Amino acid sequence: MTKRTENQNFINAVPLMKELIETDPKITVDELVRATGLPTVDCRAFQEYYKLNEKLVELNLDLTPITTPHTTQATGLNQNNLDITPDLAYPEDFEAENIKLKKSNQHYMDSNRICRKITRENNRIDNCLEELNKHLINVFDKHSLSALTVQHNAPNSDTTAVIHLSDLHFNELIDLPNNQYNFDIASIRLKLFADKIKAYLIPMKVKNVLIACTGDLLNSDRRLDEIMCAAENRTNAAFIAVDILQQFILDLNQKFNISILSVVGNESRVKDEMTWSSNVASDSYDYMIFRALQHIFKNSPGISFITGDCVESVVLINGQNVLFLHGNGSIKGSSTETSVTQIKEYGLIARLPRNNPS
Repeated sequence: MTKRTENQNFINAVPLMKELIETDPKITVDELVRATGLPTVDCRAFQEYYKLNEKLVELNLDLTPITTPHTTQATGLNQNNLDITPDLAYPEDFEAENIKLKKSNQHYMDSNRICRKITRENNRIDNCLEELNKHLINVFDKHSLSALTVQHNAPNSDTTAVIHLSDLHFNELIDLPNNQYNFDIASIRLKLFADKIKAYLIPMKVKNVLIACTGDLLNSDRRLDEIMCAAENRTNAAFIAVDILQQFILDLNQKFNISILSVVGNESRVKDEMTWSSNVASDSYDYMIFRALQHIFKNSPGISFITGDCVESVVLINGQNVLFLHGNGSIKGSSTETSVTQIKEYGLIARLPRNNPS
């Protein structure tokens, strides 16, 4: 189809488009295309031109009549005897404007396509994570440990022992002649640690124990040597860590009521950059392991979890306020007292639960 034919088709369709827009101001471009058979870009251009003209009329602006080779005069009939008002005539430079509109339209189409692509990818990731989360919760619910735990009578409930677990780096893999470390060795060491705890605390008639996990339960994987020395990727390592820690907790619970708190370290963060605001710092494998343990021990007698700030936690223990944090850059050796006072003004101090069932 020649340009002249295209122009003629447009001119012939002007009265119809005008009538349709006046009848239904909310008419869509697609509806104009179906009614006139014109290209989408022409219908959109006319609709925008019409709206602009209406706006100018509202503003009482003096419009200069548009004359074209297709009109016999500024107002009147075109060569097909169709009534075309001056403000809706086909301008001589319409082709140039039409090209500009097409280019602009293409630009927006390209931008929208990129935005839609990013949105689709993000939606797929969100859907995947939501589905994974549902399956994980189902797995935890099926393997609840509440039937295996014990609530102990603790008449001297003000006495609590603190067990400090920090920098376990479960996924670290060391194989040297004089030093080995892997998941199996970590599990064995925690078992020996639990035996020593029981041997020390049972004669003292202690019944309440606080397990404080202060970060870096997993190793970093941001440097090549760390990747090469990793026993597992960190997602798998996190679940193995949960399994090892739940055995440690169950072992101790046979003799003690257990409270558990956790703050995050710097090595177990998910992203490369580290920040100590609670909202971002919780994006950590330390926090994920803590929440997984909290879920599988849900409603378990003798087991409780202390939640709150994932960066710093203050707990009232045996009449003393004890601050737990990973300590990465927070405590300066030269002035410990000053550093502690500058860390935070604590408005809330956690208290250990009373585990005496009577």
